[in-house]
Amino acid sequence: MFLTHLYEITGEKRYLEQSYKFHDHFVLDELANRNDVMPGKHSNTNVPKAIGCARRFELTGDGKR
Repeated sequence: MFLTHLYEITGEKRYLEQSYKFHDHFVLDELANRNDVMPGKHSNTNVPKAIGCARRFELTGDGKR
């Protein structure tokens, strides 16, 4: 989430590119496919991932990752 916000503030693509390296495919891809894999997972680590991913989509329109 932090890197997405840095990209939003600075406009520097390196922050956006770095944010993709932290994309948790197991959690975020399943949520994108409307599969709830959150039960039993720690919300303090997974909710910020989802928020950052959603914000990245709002900024770029890229829903592929």
